[in-house]
Amino acid sequence: MKICIALLAALMALVATQAQAEHFVIIDRQSNLQVEKDSIRRGGDGLVYATSFKDPDVDALAVDCRARKLFVLRDHDTLAGTYSDDPDWRNHGTSVSPNTLGEVVVNYVCANVR
Repeated sequence: MKICIALLAALMALVATQAQAEHFVIIDRQSNLQVEKDSIRRGGDGLVYATSFKDPDVDALAVDCRARKLFVLRDHDTLAGTYSDDPDWRNHGTSVSPNTLGEVVVNYVCANVR
């Protein structure tokens, strides 16, 4: 009986922790792009990382706030249903243009870094 109660308590704590960890915010209503605000952090290399997106194509990215560039670290192949990491992502940065979804992402991520 004690084991059953302990397992139930552990399960409830796990569910509560997962619910608190997810804090998705819609950053673009037209595309319904969402980012988990708690995943945004500054790396030791000066880039800002956001590792949890609700986007059909991108799962994790880095942003150079000064240069206004996006780097895709892990993308999602929606047809195959697989994720793939880009080991050479630092050489594949994309400068964002005004009035694009990329600009929305850069503005939000850079404004909400901890």
